[in-house]
Amino acid sequence: MDDTDKDIIVAIQSKVARSLISWKTHYVKGHQDQNSQKLDEWAQLNIAMDAKAKLFWRRAKALLRHQTIQDEPWPIWILDRKVTSNISTSIYTYIHNYQGDQYWLTKPDVNKVLLKEVDWTATEVALQSIPRQRRVFLMKHVCGMCGVGKFMQRWKEWQHDSCPRCGTREDASHVWLCQGQDKNLLLKSTMGEGSHRFS
Repeated sequence: MDDTDKDIIVAIQSKVARSLISWKTHYVKGHQDQNSQKLDEWAQLNIAMDAKAKLFWRRAKALLRHQTIQDEPWPIWILDRKVTSNISTSIYTYIHNYQGDQYWLTKPDVNKVLLKEVDWTATEVALQSIPRQRRVFLMKHVCGMCGVGKFMQRWKEWQHDSCPRCGTREDASHVWLCQGQDKNLLLKSTMGEGSHRFS
């Protein structure tokens, strides 16, 4: 169900199913108009069809756009955008993005205005460019739910929530700001040999 231009494909399939004519498919190689050899009837018809299609689209761009396609049985819209490809992914993303937004809006330290400005597409591209293990590490620290004193105590792994280096309450943000003993050695082992010293 994730074909590109699914609305057009489904409309064509619907027309074929209702037609009284028996249809058979025939593959025709595209762009044969660039071929100097003699073309068969199928290739010539395909070139003529391409020319008419291009003319149609040039005219259509100058007209009022519409999204209705004859014999399309079930158009899918998300807000004011018609979904014509990656249908299951688009629906899943919309539903869970909404649920995610509602969850974060319940947090007192989340800026409600800035949350709407997050470029999730760019974030996805950036995350996909790093190894999965690193993505997990990053996400745990971004949301704050990782093996720090705050959660180790909550999970009953520790009796306290204190930082083992400086003794103050340890949460995810504190890990990066801690001025305790051996902090630079710890950051170097966590971030890699090329990391900068924190002061």
